[in-house]
Amino acid sequence: MACGSATAQRLQWERSATQAGSSLTYLINLHVSPNGQELFLSGGRGGTAPAPGCRITAEQNVLQRWTLTGNLQREQKGRHLYRAPVFLAPATDGRGYWATGAVPVCGGVQPLARSYVQRITALGDTLAKAWFLAPVPPQHTTRTVLARRGQVLAAGTDYTSAPNRYGQFSLACSDTSGRVLWRTLYPRQGITADDCTDLAALPGPRGGYLLFGFAQVGNGDVRQQLVETDSLGNLRKQVVFQPLGPRYQMTLPADGSNNVVVLPNYGGYVVSGTADSAVAGLPSVKVGYVVRLDTALRKLWAYRHPPGFLNSIVRSQYAYRVRLLPNGTLAVLLADAGPITPETTLVQLDLNGRRLGAYSLLSNAFANVRPYDWRWLGDGTLVLCGKANAAGGNGTWLGYLARWDMRGTPLATARPAAGGGAAAVSLWAAPTPAAPGADIALHLTGLGSPPATLELCDALGRLVRALPVPGGVLALALPTAGLPPGAYVARLRRGATALAHCRVLLE
Repeated sequence: MACGSATAQRLQWERSATQAGSSLTYLINLHVSPNGQELFLSGGRGGTAPAPGCRITAEQNVLQRWTLTGNLQREQKGRHLYRAPVFLAPATDGRGYWATGAVPVCGGVQPLARSYVQRITALGDTLAKAWFLAPVPPQHTTRTVLARRGQVLAAGTDYTSAPNRYGQFSLACSDTSGRVLWRTLYPRQGITADDCTDLAALPGPRGGYLLFGFAQVGNGDVRQQLVETDSLGNLRKQVVFQPLGPRYQMTLPADGSNNVVVLPNYGGYVVSGTADSAVAGLPSVKVGYVVRLDTALRKLWAYRHPPGFLNSIVRSQYAYRVRLLPNGTLAVLLADAGPITPETTLVQLDLNGRRLGAYSLLSNAFANVRPYDWRWLGDGTLVLCGKANAAGGNGTWLGYLARWDMRGTPLATARPAAGGGAAAVSLWAAPTPAAPGADIALHLTGLGSPPATLELCDALGRLVRALPVPGGVLALALPTAGLPPGAYVARLRRGATALAHCRVLLE
């Protein structure tokens, strides 16, 4: 239940994503289809014995397509991957996804891997063509992929050969036909490992990218790392910092489950992570945190959960992905590791780091839920995925998927429409920036049953598109064919009343 609220959240459904005879152990990536009607997920099955002459235990990638009512439509088993399943990003044309991962390279005296990129259709089919992003190893892994301006970018970590093995951030760019355009390694900050786990596109005319991850700068001393590049991957800034100060040591995330969020209107960035209080001379307790930085990568504030726990006995809290909600607030999923009654909590923050509410998401049929990813849906509900144990089972990890109804809570409360409009409606676009000619998915909340009109205006205020919007819809496709690159504003109207608006960028 939210702090200061009498409205309770409700579990709509939860599923084990593990099929009969399967060994699916987790779901790591979750996306909502452009039409807002399906869920697309990737995960990994348990490790199998290495192939002859190979030193790497393989994990089998799995792609799944689900309805919003919790029915599995399609499952496909893909490549054998090392260390992590494939990671996904929506294609800019709105017709599927790009996937990245790493495949083992057999032979030699140490584990090796090569990263690749592959196209996935909107139905979940793996297209035959795939290409490698790096030359023959040293080991290279990727944890995140991004499509932009007709290019595919994958960020990850390069590892040098033994015995002096260390990792450093890398970013590779290819076109959609498989030609690698450039690949950059960034200066190593840690003594043993720099580990890149997320990648974001920066807005505005300068463009560029933001790589997010970690650096181990001393024996057990793990710190946050951010790398800003220009649009060609050239280094602009590189920052290593301690999110909660020197009294806390960071904990490496599980399967790339921490992320960076780029705030609109050049508002800076928000990152999530987990720290350990052991450095502060206290018993080891994990503390989830959210940190906001300005565009110069300077820390503005840090929120930790549970807050103010010093000199008290609390349970560990691991932070997973943080998201920006349509109403302009932040929400982060946290899970404890308690052996008796582990639980998942969704915490809502404003952009100044103040906690607005905390919601307990208790499972009815599973134990020890680890929420690796989640998405907000336009109707005031959310879906989360990860792994869990069956209640009363033998402790085997199962892929996990659930949907929660958060309507009536402050999470789903939209900001009043500009100009005092009567309806509390919100509107947001994805992906943006988008490639010219690609359809952009527009998501809505609070529209109600009367129909409305969507208007797209250019930077001079000229109307360039107008679409009818049926009442009650949660998403619609905005065609951009024939429009030049630039900044646009999508406005939702009902008669003379302005309901909501959002910014759209075409590149």
